[in-house]
Amino acid sequence: MKNKDGSNALVLIADDHPIVRHGLQKAIEQQDKSAVIVHADNGAEALSILNEKPIDIAILDINMPLMDGLEVVERFKKQAASHDTKFVIFTLHKDLYYFTKGKELGFRGYLLKDFALEEIDFCLHEIMEDRCFVSNALFAELSKSKAVQQTLSSLSHREKQILGLLKDGLTSKQIGEKLLISNKSINQLKNKICAKINIPHTESALINWTFENKSLLRLG
Repeated sequence: MKNKDGSNALVLIADDHPIVRHGLQKAIEQQDKSAVIVHADNGAEALSILNEKPIDIAILDINMPLMDGLEVVERFKKQAASHDTKFVIFTLHKDLYYFTKGKELGFRGYLLKDFALEEIDFCLHEIMEDRCFVSNALFAELSKSKAVQQTLSSLSHREKQILGLLKDGLTSKQIGEKLLISNKSINQLKNKICAKINIPHTESALINWTFENKSLLRLG
């Protein structure tokens, strides 16, 4: 894997599991032995390496000790680093929240660990060509998330409040006390929500839906 000036690309793999790091390195080297790989097992070490070496691509796990992958990039960019490192999120999460945060921070790739060995070669190729990469398995989740967001936009402010409090684990009684409304009003609002999001009009169905879409409710 070469840079445009012909030099070997320098790739950082940051993950706190050595088996994962070495497995990903092996997958990269099977396709292209010219890439130079360096490792970090926590976020602080990753940031230190980024400051010391001209890393071309940094593959960062989101959940690492000392500092997560998103914070690593935030701190690195605040330091006005001279090298234009391209960042890749490396995670198990098919989560719109992390995808959105990654876009805000300028990540060029979103690589899911479940499919990393299959997709790493194409991921790096796209990024070296100044294009972006998103794991195939994430597209379905993003489509679903877009549909859910459209549904949420149809809810009233009070209905969104109810969902937000259900997400936080509050009971109907606690919600009523917090919003100063009767239990009857809460039940009516829940029924309206169920109708709008097209699920059965039951407490369990609404709680399950809220749990499944927790990250989207967090964004809202």
